[in-house]
Amino acid sequence: MNIADMTIGEIGINLVELSVIAGCVLGLFRLWYRFNSMERQGGYRQEDTAMIFKCLRACLLGQIQNGANGEVRDALRELNDYMSEATAGLRTKK
Repeated sequence: MNIADMTIGEIGINLVELSVIAGCVLGLFRLWYRFNSMERQGGYRQEDTAMIFKCLRACLLGQIQNGANGEVRDALRELNDYMSEATAGLRTKK
């Protein structure tokens, strides 16, 4: 097809088709980029959460060493159970 033989309408239709294809490609690229970004952020959040749990566990152990009992020991036990279950769940997912 020669451009010189095309009418204005045909040129317009071809430009619209090219725009739609380019928009789809751009949309797919943006979606791929967003998913990769979310995946990286998810990994950082897991590391942050693990660090928070370690710090919380250290604080609870410190309170127990200072003589706190009851709810502190229960909280430490629950935290240890949760961390064990979460670690076991991560091992089975991989």
